Amino acid sequence: MTNIKKVFALLLAMSMIFVTGCNNKSEFVPQLYDWSMPSFIEADDSTEINLPTSTTSERSISEEIEKIFKQLCSFYGIEKATPEIRQVTADDFLSYTGGTKMDGCYLNNIIYVLDTVDLQNTHSLHIVVHELLHYLSDNGENRGFRYKTSEGNTLTYFFNEGTTDYLASEFVNANVDTPYDYQRILAKQLSVIVGEEEFRKAYFTSNIDLIRDLFNSNISDIFPGTSCEGVELDSFETFVCNFNSLWTLGNLIDEDSSFFIYQTSLFSCLEEEVFYIASTTGNLQKVKSIFSSFCMQDYELDKDFANEFFNYEYLMAI
Repeated sequence: MTNIKKVFALLLAMSMIFVTGCNNKSEFVPQLYDWSMPSFIEADDSTEINLPTSTTSERSISEEIEKIFKQLCSFYGIEKATPEIRQVTADDFLSYTGGTKMDGCYLNNIIYVLDTVDLQNTHSLHIVVHELLHYLSDNGENRGFRYKTSEGNTLTYFFNEGTTDYLASEFVNANVDTPYDYQRILAKQLSVIVGEEEFRKAYFTSNIDLIRDLFNSNISDIFPGTSCEGVELDSFETFVCNFNSLWTLGNLIDEDSSFFIYQTSLFSCLEEEVFYIASTTGNLQKVKSIFSSFCMQDYELDKDFANEFFNYEYLMAI
C-alpha cells in the first residue's frame, strides 16, 4: 500500500472515532457539527476549450470505444447518440492538465482518449467509462448531479465525480484506485440510502432535488445549513460543499501537515451525517458495511491495529 493510501485510510478510520450511531432517530446525538469549511469548486466548462487532436498512432480506437459505449447504454438503460471520439497524444494531455497523466477526458460533448490507451487494462477502461458517463449524464444544462447557484458557484462538483466513479466501477465490476476513492464510497453509501435504481435514475436525469430533499427533510433540524462566500446554503448544500473541501484540504496537506486535523474532522462530520440519515431510512447497517469494507478490505487495514488505535470493532457495533 502506498504512503498516500495509508494516510487516507488512517484518516477514514480516525473519522469513525467521533461517530455516534443509533438504531432510532431520536437517539442520535451528533458530536461534530460545530465545525465546517464549505467551499465552492469553480469548474471550467468553457465551450471554447478543445484539445489538439494530433496523434502518432495508426490505431483507430473509436470502434473499440463505440462498442463499450453501446454496452454502457444497455447496462444502464440509457439511449443517446454515440459521442464524437478524438485521439490525443500523451504530450497533448500533459499540456492541457499541467503535467497530470490522463487516459481520457470529456469536454464539450467530445470524448478525448489517449491514442495509446489499453482498454484491456481495468484501470484505463474505468477511466474511459467514467468519461462516457459524463457524456451520458450531460443534458446540456447540467451534468449528472452537478448544478450551480444563481451566483454561478458549482456546489456538487466532487459529489458528482464520486457518483460517476461509482457507476463506472459498477459497470467495470472492479474497484480501481482513482483520485475519487472516498468520493466513490460515499456515493455508494448514498445509493443504498436512496435506493440504487432511484439513485441512478436521478443521476442520469440530473435530478439533484431527489437527494437534496432527502437530506433536508431528514437532517435539517440536526445538521443545519450555513453560508459560504455570502451565499446561504441549506443542509444538503452545506454537506456537498464540505465534501468539496476534502479535496482542497488534501492538496493543502501536501504543503502543510497541520491541515491534517481539519481533514480528519471533516471526514468525521461527513460520515456522521451519512450514518445519521441512513439510520432514519433503515439502512444504517448496510452503510456501515460499505464503510467497513472500504477500510478493512480495500485499504487492508490490520484489524488489530485498527482496534488498538481506533476502537474499530466497538464503532462498527454501534
